[in-house]
Amino acid sequence: MTHPASGTELGPTRPGGGLTVPRWMVATGHLAILNLCWLLASLPLVTALPAAIAMQTALHGCLDGDETRPAAAFVRELRRLLPRWLPHGTGCAVAACAGWLALSFWTAVPRALIAVPMTAVLVALMVTGGAFLAVLVEVAAARPGADPRVLAVEAGRLLVGVPALLVWIPVLGATWVALLLTVPSLGIGFGAALPGHLLHRRLRGVPRRATSTP
Repeated sequence: MTHPASGTELGPTRPGGGLTVPRWMVATGHLAILNLCWLLASLPLVTALPAAIAMQTALHGCLDGDETRPAAAFVRELRRLLPRWLPHGTGCAVAACAGWLALSFWTAVPRALIAVPMTAVLVALMVTGGAFLAVLVEVAAARPGADPRVLAVEAGRLLVGVPALLVWIPVLGATWVALLLTVPSLGIGFGAALPGHLLHRRLRGVPRRATSTP
């Protein structure tokens, strides 16, 4: 619904003719709630990946569908996703820790002739891995019932088909991290939810080749 005078898009009207809220305010509130849910669910670290997929799935329902209870949608999706995605989340957490340790080691090596190429390779691998995980989260949220292995293949094909994402996602991530370092309070409200929303909008019109589930 749109306000006749200002043209502002409004949210759904409450029963009984109550006060309506602009849709952008509703969307902002949903982003903040979902981000807080993700932060709490990611405290064990190994649950960060399934929690991110649950957040993204609930985000789709809130912004593109008729879901009005973001916290309840997140909990519902997380319960459904944990059995299948927890092993993958554990592997991602271990890989991230190993990458961080390796990067710390090579940046401390005094011989630049060896340290600089190895550091560059590690940074490239970590950036590529981060872009892949971001696309995987969006693909998994778009196909909630698909097998994780099938979704991983689809995410890889999407990155190969749209190589600009290997630049767009790291630039977006680096810019957002720099902003969070300047205004840390934004991390509590929108740390992961806002980049997830932007990625969803970026990939919404990208054609994807269907992958059959074995």
